[in-house]
Amino acid sequence: METNSVLKNWSLAFLCLALIVVGTFSYLVSGTEKLSLNKVSVQASGEKKTTILTLNPANITVKKDVETLVTINIDTNEDSVSAVETILSYNPKIIEVADITPGSFFEKASVLEQTINQKKGNVTFALGGIRAKQGKGTVAKIKIKGLQKGRSNLGLEGSRIAAIQKSSNVLKEASVGSIIIE
Repeated sequence: METNSVLKNWSLAFLCLALIVVGTFSYLVSGTEKLSLNKVSVQASGEKKTTILTLNPANITVKKDVETLVTINIDTNEDSVSAVETILSYNPKIIEVADITPGSFFEKASVLEQTINQKKGNVTFALGGIRAKQGKGTVAKIKIKGLQKGRSNLGLEGSRIAAIQKSSNVLKEASVGSIIIE
């Protein structure tokens, strides 16, 4: 009986922590997006935004039926980032996202959402760390497989980032890229 009570208490504590982190995202305000050559810039909503998301490699060519790895990297500049929600869009007729996993940016990262929607061609991946962090690193690793010859754009539009002492999305810009399947 005592074990069940302890388990319930830990489950409740984890659920509360998850709700707090997810609640942080509800306060993020997405700015207006404007597309430039290889980046999406998010216009400021009062607070200074300094964090940048990039795809590595941004542009890649692979053979059909071959898996490749693309990473989502972060540069927080002056922000102390506590959570990241990435939304990757792609052409589901050209490529398949086989898996997405946390990178090494957050120590002991907690995955809050991991949804791969192959029909619609998008992946939502939200995670946070036990401590806010500044600096550069890999937020996520994505396994991509070529389905048929063609080109698929890779976009991070709609991604959001929470930072300590900021009430809105601190994402300044997110790169866009492409993958060509031969």
